[in-house]
Amino acid sequence: MLDTKQILIISMIVCGLNFSGLAQSYILVKNHDNPVEKLRKDEVMKIILVDIKEWPSDDLVQLVLYKKGAPQMKWLAKEVFGVSESVLLSKIAHEVFSGELRKPIISESDDDTLNKIKIHRGGVGIVSIQTAKQLPQGVSIIEFISF
Repeated sequence: MLDTKQILIISMIVCGLNFSGLAQSYILVKNHDNPVEKLRKDEVMKIILVDIKEWPSDDLVQLVLYKKGAPQMKWLAKEVFGVSESVLLSKIAHEVFSGELRKPIISESDDDTLNKIKIHRGGVGIVSIQTAKQLPQGVSIIEFISF
């Protein structure tokens, strides 16, 4: 089994995202009890756009996202969806209002994100690569594949 550092390196190489224009790079993390180890870019989009509401373990997906204007949200919008942050947040708000998406839990920091993911079996969020180098017990990396 690969350790956290190896998974980080593989994820960065495999995902093929353009990190060069960003001051910080990010990675997807999940509750450790979630059996999903890899997600393609289109699957991440489906989770956020509510085409996928449950993990294979039958746990409901629970997004843990940052507030508007946070670098993590800009990264998610630009690198995963290819849209502006405001467009992504409008789509999320529409899905929540229509009852299709559970209201995301808002996080204030990477540590806050990790703590919230630990207590929600279906939790998934974004943290900096730096933070992901030393994840607490109960949180794992999701290998992100862009093809």
